[in-house]
Amino acid sequence: MQDGVVVYYLHSNTRCPTCQTIEAYAKEAVETGFAEELKNGKIQWRIINYESPGNEHYATDYQIVARTSCL
Repeated sequence: MQDGVVVYYLHSNTRCPTCQTIEAYAKEAVETGFAEELKNGKIQWRIINYESPGNEHYATDYQIVARTSCL
């Protein structure tokens, strides 16, 4: 993205109900607080599993050292 912001929600393979709730709240916050920017493409919302093949670089890029413990 050249002129704008990409908002990433990064998660691992293991996802509990709390993780999914946090994702929903984050998405709601972006959609509510930045509706116009999303509409005109100034902001993009992306959900990425950093453990999926090809996405491992996100763990390094964003210095993910641990994930939350899901039960």
